[in-house]
Amino acid sequence: MQELYRNSSTITWDNLIKDMYSFVGLSPRSISKVWGETHEQLATSDFKTPTRSVHEMTSEYHRQQLLTAANAENLVQRIILGLEKSLSWNILRKHPACIRISGDSITLSLWEWCNEVIIKSSATAYYGHKIFEINPNLLQAMKSWEATNWKFMYKLPEFMARDMINARSEFIDTLCKYFETPEKDRSDALYFVKAMEEEIRAAGLSDREIAGIHMLHLWAITANVYKAAFWAIAHIVHRPELLAQIRAEIAPAMGIDGEAVDLKYLTEDCPRLEAFFNEVLRINSAGALAREVMTPTLFSGKVLAKGTKIMIPYRQLHLDGQAWGPSARDFDAERFLKDKSLTRSQSFRPFGGGHTLCPGRFIAKKSVYTIVALLFSRYDVTLETSTANQKFPRIDDVTAGIGTMAPMPGEDVKLVIEPMKK
Repeated sequence: MQELYRNSSTITWDNLIKDMYSFVGLSPRSISKVWGETHEQLATSDFKTPTRSVHEMTSEYHRQQLLTAANAENLVQRIILGLEKSLSWNILRKHPACIRISGDSITLSLWEWCNEVIIKSSATAYYGHKIFEINPNLLQAMKSWEATNWKFMYKLPEFMARDMINARSEFIDTLCKYFETPEKDRSDALYFVKAMEEEIRAAGLSDREIAGIHMLHLWAITANVYKAAFWAIAHIVHRPELLAQIRAEIAPAMGIDGEAVDLKYLTEDCPRLEAFFNEVLRINSAGALAREVMTPTLFSGKVLAKGTKIMIPYRQLHLDGQAWGPSARDFDAERFLKDKSLTRSQSFRPFGGGHTLCPGRFIAKKSVYTIVALLFSRYDVTLETSTANQKFPRIDDVTAGIGTMAPMPGEDVKLVIEPMKK
C-alpha cells in the first residue's frame, strides 16, 4: 500500500476528482483550466517556472488553513465557540432534536442533534453566518445530500436519484448566491474560502462553477465529524464504567464552572480518551484508497495497464483478524491503550495516507473531544428507558459511503439529559 501512496505520477486519483467536478457542473474546458491543461500558459513565478494548477492550489489552501498554527487556531476557536453555545442548557432544551421536556430534564435524539449542531457549526465556521441567512433551509438540503449521495457514487440514472439531485441543486444554488454576494457582506469567511475563491475566479470560472467546487469541499468538511461524535457518545452512554473513566480523565480540562475547555489538556493528557476515539474510528470508518493507472506501471511484481482502477477498502484492513486479533470485530475501548503502537499499524487508516492524508484529522479530533468533554462534564446523561428495547444502533454497512458510517436508518440513541448537580 505504501507503494500506492508514494506513486503520484503514474497512479493518481485525478480522473476521479474530474468526474466529481463534472457532476457538480464544471464544463470540460473549466476542468481543464483547473488542472492547467488548457492552451493558455500557467502564470509563471519570478523564477520563470510554472506555478501550480488551481486544483493543486485549492488543496494547498486547505492544508494551510488546517495545518498552520494561526489559521488552524482561528478555525478551532470558531468551532469550539459554536459547540459551547449549542451545549448550553437554554439552547439544548429548545433544540429541534429535543423530543420532550420533563422538569429539569430533556429527552434528546442523539442522531438528530449531531446532524443539526455539528454540520451547521462546521459550515458556519468556514463560510460565516451569511450562508444560512441566504438559505435558512440549507441544513435540510445538506442532511438530504448526506442521506442520498450514495446514489451519486453508484451513478444511478436521474429518475432513480431525484432526491439526491434536488439536494445537490439546492446545495449549489445556495453557494452560488453566496459567491454572488459582495465580499464585504460575507467578510467573516475563513482564509481558505477567500483564497480558494480568488484562485478559481482568476482561472475564469463562473460563480456557479465556484459554488460546485465549494460544495465538494463543504461535503468533505462536514461528512464525518457528526457521525464520529454520534458513535463516541453512543458507546460512552452504553458503558457506565467507561463513562465514569472518561469523566474522571477529562475533569482537569474543565474550568471550575464547566464552561471553559482546556483543549491542550484534552489532546495531550487524556490517553484513555485518545485510545477510545481511535477505536471509534477503527470500527466505524469505511474510507478507501481509490486510484487510476495513467500509464503502464509495475506494481507488486505485475504490470498494471493504463486505465486500471485500484481500490483498497480501509474497513477490511480495520477488521482484519491477522492485524487486530480474534476480537477484530468487537469494540474494545482499551485496545489502543493496551498497545499504543497500533496507531502506527498499516491496518489503521481512518484518515487515509500518503500525500492525500486528511489534513482535517486534527480538527476532527478536537471537535469530538470538545463535544464529549462539554456534554459529560456539564450534564448527567443516561439512556432513555421508556423506549422499548433501546439497543445499541447497528452500523449501516449496506449503504455505500465514504469515511465514517452512519447508523442503520431509523436506529438512534435517545438520551435523557439534565444539568449536573453541583
